[in-house]
Amino acid sequence: MNRKHWAPVFLCLVMLAAGAGAASAGTESFNGVAFGTPAGELKSFLKLKSNGPIDYYVNLNESYEIPGFPNPIVFYGFVDGKLYAAYVRLDSANAYAALKKSLTGKYGKPKIKQDGEIVVNRWTTGDVTIKLKADMQNAVMRLAYYYEPAIKDRNILSEQLDTGMNFKDLMQEWQRQGLKK
Repeated sequence: MNRKHWAPVFLCLVMLAAGAGAASAGTESFNGVAFGTPAGELKSFLKLKSNGPIDYYVNLNESYEIPGFPNPIVFYGFVDGKLYAAYVRLDSANAYAALKKSLTGKYGKPKIKQDGEIVVNRWTTGDVTIKLKADMQNAVMRLAYYYEPAIKDRNILSEQLDTGMNFKDLMQEWQRQGLKK
């Protein structure tokens, strides 16, 4: 790894080691918004689109940072009108190893699934599943937090809902609406 890649890696390690991860200490919320919160109570949230049982929103007043990833965009997934997931789009895979190491230090050894150049690391803590998905060929990552009780009664797995999540479509809608970070 050359020198220009060390700064984001170091910053990721420092931030996550200090416990400033996206989910709260109990992982029952994401960036201050409790999982299960009805969309109607979140006045700064804007619905971007729907796909099957999920409505996707962004928080227009959000301040969210991961060092090494300037202004990541967070999309929120709602099932039955309640917050079910938070998806963080990261436009670089340079700090993948550092982010994985930090999450492993916090949540333990992940379950790993690899399909070609796409690697999915999965941790479970309480009612929340955390996924770090890296597409090494296209140098992009996604960090996602899923609140499993939100879909428990629907007999749906987070993997099934995840297949409908398409950052390209959401980013096009983001741009169409003239949103900026």
